[in-house]
Amino acid sequence: MNQHYRIMPIAIAALLVAGCGSEERTVDVDPPGRENASAKTMAMTDEPSRTRETGEPVLVARAELEPTEGNDARGMVKFSRAAGAVVIDGRVMGLTPGPHGLHIHEKGDCSAPDGTSAGGHFAPDGDPHGSPDSPPSQHHVGDLGNIVANEQGIALVDVVDAEMTLDDGPKSVLGRAVIVHSGADDFTTQPTGNAGSRVACGVITEVSRVDEP
Repeated sequence: MNQHYRIMPIAIAALLVAGCGSEERTVDVDPPGRENASAKTMAMTDEPSRTRETGEPVLVARAELEPTEGNDARGMVKFSRAAGAVVIDGRVMGLTPGPHGLHIHEKGDCSAPDGTSAGGHFAPDGDPHGSPDSPPSQHHVGDLGNIVANEQGIALVDVVDAEMTLDDGPKSVLGRAVIVHSGADDFTTQPTGNAGSRVACGVITEVSRVDEP
């Protein structure tokens, strides 16, 4: 009997130790708060999610691009406000493969068959033409660089610009025109970058909305 009572406490202790070890392994594999940390990270990097959460109005503008006479280029470019900058995205089709200059022009008028009614590049500060990657004083506000069309003639627009605005003011692009050119912008030739003729034109029109939750 004495031997039996000595064995039982040892066996119970062993079971308790094994149980504790198993519980520790479970905690290590899935630490508390991991899912919450991931959710916070996603919220910090997801601008649309923050907008939906606050319900704040989002100012969006778009330009429906139509071909100029003798050309097939068309598409849509959208402008939206985010973190103190303007995000420009869209798609242009019907282009020849390769780079094409993309600019905002001073007048919202695409009535001329060749698009010249849109005037010159939008340059409210009188700065020279240049690359959008240059300092602000070395390029037009309307200089957006080049888009590149693939073999199917499709080019994507993906630009973030901290100089132009979508508000009232001298650097607002609302009511102006987006022009796509037949060739590449060389960022050097004044005042147009030698980008060739205007193959598509569209007026930037404001659309105000609130994102749905």
